[in-house]
Amino acid sequence: MNIVAARPREEDHMVWLGDFNRHHPLWDEERNRHLFTEAALEAAQKVLDLVADYGLVQALPKDVPTLQSSSSGNWTRPDNVFWLHREVDWEKFNQRLNVELDTIGPPRVLASKEEFQRAARNVDLALQRTIDSEVPRTRPNPHRKRWWNRDLTKMRNDLKTLSKTSYAFRALPDHTSHRLRRTKAREYEKAMRDAKKEHWRSWLEEASNTDLWIANKYISNPTGDGSKTRIPTLRRADENGNTTIASSNEDKSRLLAQTLFPPPPTQSSVPEGHGYPEPVAKWARITNDQLRRTINKLSPYKAPGPDGVANIVFQRCSRLTDYLLPIFNAVFTFRTYYEPWRESITVVLRKPGKPDYSTPKAYRPIALLNTTAKILSAIVADRISYISEAHNLLPCTHFGGRPGQSTEDSLLLMEATIKHAWRQHKVVSALFLDIEGAFPNAVTDRLLHNMRMRRLPKDIVDYTDRLLRGRKTKLRFDDYESEWFPITNGIGQGDPLSMILYVIYSSDLVDIANGKNELTLAFVDDTAILATGKDFVSTHATLANMMERENGAYDWSTKHNSRFETNKFALMDFTQSRSRQRVPITLRGVRIDPSPTHRFLGVMVDHELRWKSHAAHAIAKGTRHAMMLRRLSSTTWGIPLKLMRQLFTATVLPKITYGASVWIHPMYTPNLDRTKRGSVGIAKKINTIQRTAAIAASGAM
Repeated sequence: MNIVAARPREEDHMVWLGDFNRHHPLWDEERNRHLFTEAALEAAQKVLDLVADYGLVQALPKDVPTLQSSSSGNWTRPDNVFWLHREVDWEKFNQRLNVELDTIGPPRVLASKEEFQRAARNVDLALQRTIDSEVPRTRPNPHRKRWWNRDLTKMRNDLKTLSKTSYAFRALPDHTSHRLRRTKAREYEKAMRDAKKEHWRSWLEEASNTDLWIANKYISNPTGDGSKTRIPTLRRADENGNTTIASSNEDKSRLLAQTLFPPPPTQSSVPEGHGYPEPVAKWARITNDQLRRTINKLSPYKAPGPDGVANIVFQRCSRLTDYLLPIFNAVFTFRTYYEPWRESITVVLRKPGKPDYSTPKAYRPIALLNTTAKILSAIVADRISYISEAHNLLPCTHFGGRPGQSTEDSLLLMEATIKHAWRQHKVVSALFLDIEGAFPNAVTDRLLHNMRMRRLPKDIVDYTDRLLRGRKTKLRFDDYESEWFPITNGIGQGDPLSMILYVIYSSDLVDIANGKNELTLAFVDDTAILATGKDFVSTHATLANMMERENGAYDWSTKHNSRFETNKFALMDFTQSRSRQRVPITLRGVRIDPSPTHRFLGVMVDHELRWKSHAAHAIAKGTRHAMMLRRLSSTTWGIPLKLMRQLFTATVLPKITYGASVWIHPMYTPNLDRTKRGSVGIAKKINTIQRTAAIAASGAM
C-alpha cells in the first residue's frame, strides 16, 4: 500500500482499482463470512484507513463478486474500485397571543356543535394572527453560498474583465490575454476550493450540539454533486400491460396519489347486523393534566401541517390549554369534528434501498397533520393503549406500537421457541409474510368492526370513524405542492394513532395460531408464523394449514383488503443438524424454497441461530459509519472531541449493537479454564471499529 507515499494534490481526482487481496463484510458477500477472520479484518483495516483518509467511496456495490476460486468455484471480492421556527421572542409572542385570546373571551364549557365549531375556528384564527405577526419568516436563497467571500467576488469580476479582453482578441490565438485569462481562471477555481475547505473546517471547529446532527446528515448521505434528490419520471404498468408515464409534477402527483391512497373495496367485508360485545370501559373526559402531559411529550420543532403551527407554540403558550380542553371534550360530547383538522400535507419520501425509483411503489407517504388535531389524536392513542393493556385486549405476541415492548422481545421469543423445540429433538419452520401497502389498504369499516370486537369504548370507535372520513391532502415533493386529493381509505402514517390502530387492525392475523405447535409473531406489519414438528414435512403442512384454513392468514388477507405478496414470502427451516433435509413449500401455486438467512425486524436471522450473518452485517455497517467520522476531524481541525464522542455514541454504536441481546452472548471465563467463552470474536471486531472511531474522534495519526 505504498501507493500513497507521494500524497497527491487536493484538487486531483483519484480512482483506485486493483486486487487488494483483502476480505471484509463491507464489500464481500455475507455467505463468505468464513473469510472474516481476525487476521483478515486486521489486514483489511489498512485499506479502510486509507479510504477514510482520502474520503473515497466504494464504487463497486457490495456483494458483487470479482474472483472465482479455481479449487472450490466460490466467488469472492478481493478486488475493489473507490472514488472521491426557532428565532421567536416568546415573551412578545405570548403578549400578542393573549391579546388575540382576550378578544375571544374566557374559555368555557361548550353547549352545542355550533359553539364547538366557532371556538375551534377562533383559536385557529388567534394562532394564525399571532404567528403572522411575531414569527420571523425564513427566506432561503437557493443560490446563496455560505463559503463565498469578498475576495472571490473581486476575483470573479477580474476574470470577467480578462474574459472580455480575451474574447476581443479571439482571432489572435497567441495573444497574451488568453494566457492571462487561463491563469486567472485556475487561480479562481483554486480560491473557491480553498474557501469551501476553510468554511467547512471553521464550521466544524465551532460546531454546537445542534450542528452535530447536521454534520452527521452530511456524512451519512450518499456522495453526490450536492443537488437535491428528485423524483424521476414515474412509470406504472396496469394489469393489461399498459404503461402510464408521468414526467410533469402534476402527472407525478396524480400517479403517486393513486398508488399511496388506493380506494376501498367496492363491497364491505363487515357482516350486517353483527352483534358486538359490551365495551370493557367507558370514555372519561380529558383532563387538563393529561392534555398538558401530551403537549410536553411532543417534539418541539417537528414539521407542522397545513396550519403552520409548530408544536413549540403549544409548549410555550400554556394559556392555550384552557381553550383546547373544552374544545377537545366537545368532540366526544357532541360526536362532531372540525373540518380543517381533516386536512394534511403528505410528504413523499423514498423507501431506502430500492433498486428502481421510477416506480410509485418505491415511495412512502408521511402525513403532516394539523397540530391541534395531532394533540387530540395523541391523547386518544394513549387512552386506547392504556385500556388495551389494562384489559388484555390485544394478542400477547403482537409487539409493535405497545408500551414496554420492542423488536428484541419478538426476536427473543422466536429464538426461545426454536431452542425449546431443539431440546425436544424437534424442528421449527418459519414463514415470513409480506403485506402489500399495509397502512394505505386498511379499510375503515373493517377497522371500526375490529375495534368493537376488541371491546373498546364506543366513543373511541366513533371518534376514529369521524377522524378517518372526509380526509384530503396535498402531496409535497421536489419543492412542489399538489392540488387537494381525497383520502377515502387507509390509516395515515404520521398520525399518533396510526401504530395502535394498525395493531388492532392486524390482531386477527396474530390470533390464527391456535395450537401448541403454532406461533404467530408480529411487530406492526412485520409478521412471521412458526410451526414446530418432528420434521420439516410436518412443519410445512402446519404452515400451509395456518395459511389456507378458515379464519387463517389468507382468509384474513381477503377480509382486510391486505394482499399478500406470496412471491416475497421467506421460508426458514431451523435446525443445526446436517442430516435434516430442508424441502420447499408451495402456497397458491408459488414455490418457496428455504432460505439460509432472512432479515426480520432489522436482524439477519440464520437457520442455525449462530448469528454470524448478522454479526458480519453489523460489523460492515459499523465500520462504514465509523470511517465516515474521519470526514469531520483531523489532526489539525475538526469537531471537538467531546462532540465526536457524543456522535459516535448516538449514531455508530446503535447501528452495531441493535438487537445485541439476541445475537451477542455475554463473555465469561469458567472457573477451571482461563479461556473466555461467549461472543469473543465479535467483541474483538467491535473493538476494531471503536479504535477506528477513537482515532477519527481524536484526530490521531
